Amino acid sequence: MQVPFVPNGGQWDKQAAFAAHTFAGTLFVTTEGKLVYSLPGKAKADQPTKANGSGHSGKHIRKQSTPGWVLTETFIGANHQPLAVKPSGYRPAQAKASYMVGAASRHTKSLDSFERVRLGEVFKGVEVELRATGSNVEKIFTVKPHQDPKQIRLRVAGANKLALGKRGELIVQTGNGPVTYTAPIAYQEDVSGKRSEVKVAYALNTATHSYGFTVGDYNPDQALVIDPLLQSTY
Repeated sequence: MQVPFVPNGGQWDKQAAFAAHTFAGTLFVTTEGKLVYSLPGKAKADQPTKANGSGHSGKHIRKQSTPGWVLTETFIGANHQPLAVKPSGYRPAQAKASYMVGAASRHTKSLDSFERVRLGEVFKGVEVELRATGSNVEKIFTVKPHQDPKQIRLRVAGANKLALGKRGELIVQTGNGPVTYTAPIAYQEDVSGKRSEVKVAYALNTATHSYGFTVGDYNPDQALVIDPLLQSTY
């Protein structure tokens, strides 16, 4: 069963509004619309330990890992100022989530879950949604007719470096290795639902650790959808 976005019912820090578990870690959506990736540490080689005084002989193997890593994506405006965003759950899912961690007063039961989280009109004429697929999360930007997709800009805090891969993917270097965001796709749909592909690529500003998109020719009288997968590999 897929458990997509779960709201915060008191089981997490109050700054978290929703969370989704991915194969690379947990993505938290804060109450201000920031995207916080809590990434696990990397496994180290097994470390042998000496036997204790319990009478057992031989060596024991102790599993070790490096500390985890945190990446934070923030939507930013033309002057690089952070944009405040208010997330809300959208498209309720069948799954319910319960958390029985810590004191009983903090236990939460049967929380609703959502397939998507709406962030609203983050940029002028640009709606943003997050979609959880059970193992990945993707951002969906819907640019309304006659609006500018170049407004879209996100800053990545916690990254050592941003770079583009050979297939157009975005590679975010961390102290625990690279996080790869797949190359974006873009398309338009006519009134009959027929899709037309539009060329799109990441546009990086390595000095500010931020990115946006460059878009090819498209019909400005129709909405444009830009859809990059948030996490590919870690």
